[in-house]
Amino acid sequence: MGIGIGTAFLIGSVLSVGATVATTVAANNSRNKASKAQKKLESLRAMQQRRAQIQEKKKLAGMAVNSAYQSGGGGDSGLAGYTGALTSQLAANSSFLDQGLQLSDRIADAQNKAQSIQAIGGAANSVINTATKAATTKFS
Repeated sequence: MGIGIGTAFLIGSVLSVGATVATTVAANNSRNKASKAQKKLESLRAMQQRRAQIQEKKKLAGMAVNSAYQSGGGGDSGLAGYTGALTSQLAANSSFLDQGLQLSDRIADAQNKAQSIQAIGGAANSVINTATKAATTKFS
């Protein structure tokens, strides 16, 4: 005595739904890993930009100090103002980089959540379609 067509269809449907759910979970996990890797890459790029700006600030400040001492005005307020302005500009640039990185992280998180919700919705739709077919199919 074998199983009936209706039972076979039901088992096949359950297996299909299980495969859909497993694929959705795997896709979400892969997307999360890719998002984390992208965030690390962006963070590293921002750090490199900060280092480059710090090096440039040091170079410009050193050139200014050297030039001021060579021209006899090593201790004047103009030099202090110039190096202060360099420091202020560096802080502003660093803040801008941080804000850009935070915004990029928020966008990536939102996109990742939207894709996960879309994948879950697709899996749910598959489950509903399978259940509907199973419920409406008449077997002889």
